[in-house]
Amino acid sequence: MGGRFMIEQISLLTVDLIGHISCLLLCTALFRRTCAKRQLVLAFLGTLAAGYLITVVPVIREFPIKAILLVMVFTVFCHACYEGKILTQCLCAVFSYVIMLALDTAAIFLFCNWVGMPREQIFADPQLYMICALFSYIVIFVVSFAIWRFAQSWTKIEKISVSGFLAMLVFPLVSLGTITFLFQVTAKDHSVSHWAIVNALGLVAANAVLMGLLHHIEQEAEERKQNVALQHQFETQLEKTQVLLEAQTAQRKQTHDFKHHLSVLGGLLQEENLAAARQYLAEISETGQLDALAVHSNNPVVDAILNQKYAQACELGIQVDFAINDLAEFPLSNKETVVVLSNLLDNAIEACKTQKGTRLIRVKIQCSEEKTILSVMNTIDKAPVMENGLPVTTKADPLAHGYGLQNIVSILADHGACPAILCQDGWFQFSTVLFHQTISPAPEHDQITQKSL
Repeated sequence: MGGRFMIEQISLLTVDLIGHISCLLLCTALFRRTCAKRQLVLAFLGTLAAGYLITVVPVIREFPIKAILLVMVFTVFCHACYEGKILTQCLCAVFSYVIMLALDTAAIFLFCNWVGMPREQIFADPQLYMICALFSYIVIFVVSFAIWRFAQSWTKIEKISVSGFLAMLVFPLVSLGTITFLFQVTAKDHSVSHWAIVNALGLVAANAVLMGLLHHIEQEAEERKQNVALQHQFETQLEKTQVLLEAQTAQRKQTHDFKHHLSVLGGLLQEENLAAARQYLAEISETGQLDALAVHSNNPVVDAILNQKYAQACELGIQVDFAINDLAEFPLSNKETVVVLSNLLDNAIEACKTQKGTRLIRVKIQCSEEKTILSVMNTIDKAPVMENGLPVTTKADPLAHGYGLQNIVSILADHGACPAILCQDGWFQFSTVLFHQTISPAPEHDQITQKSL
């Protein structure tokens, strides 16, 4: 009697081992492994032990408690050994369980037809039950191995949205209900209908295809979000360009008037009429004409951008200091200049306007024969969260933001430059050096240098 029990337990453990290896193949097909092989083996043995306990303990081995516990065990295993978000791994664990259960159902139906006995009678005979289980899990292993080999060219799944998780979860849950229904209606049949077998195999195929398309669906959803964000970015840049053109026209008029103001002041000073000169200077100061012309760089596009952002910062109570020289030979095109300077100053103003302490922005653009140094610094209350070397947007609507710095990095790379980001002593600094001679674009992995203290 003891020998028979031992054989049954070894057979049960063998079947369980085949099932867990099948799950391991599915995990490897869907995700990138992050742990060493030794850690993977230890985690797999722990998962095997947990699965065996779930199978033999009477209280928890019945459906649906068994299904829930097995999904949880494999989600933890996948999260510990593979790359990806736990929500995505949980969904894939559900898909894997449903695929294996549907394969198990189809294999049992085929075995019933083969021996010509109802399922209840087969399950009541320990030897027939173990033969049926072994046949079923061999089928599961073969199909899982085929999926693993076929899926080696797939893009590995990294993350899925909550809405995507809930939407995708519907189909495997419906499949579970269908499998349960098939089991109930065929419990006493000596010969299971071909319709039931085809239905079970159809569930296998449908869930496998849907799981395989999971990364494509999420990738398309992410691309749609990026398209919306890029469209918003494009519209924003068009608005900025129009505003800058208007500002440039107004600046030319102000520059023309400014020369007249200097002429009048010069005449009054030559006449040594200091009182009239002071009065005239006070009058034009009150009109804001002097403040509007904070920057004169000999580059109309740069002047228009910096003066516009200066006025915007002043309205928000933000102090702006400039260190600018002659930028007639500024190396960026007008379009690139608008994108780079507008986004850098917008980010600096956005960071400063919510601060409780000092609000200060320092802009340095120094152009020489060999190179141009560009630096924008702003005070910060706390260091921003960084991702891939760039600060993460804090906007309520991240879809409409976050691409400005990426565009800047792309433009700088086209000129063989890379940005340096420094967070130190309450300051955030974005700086770069543009060399005027032709330089091949920097390698992608060197485009961003981040320093944090």
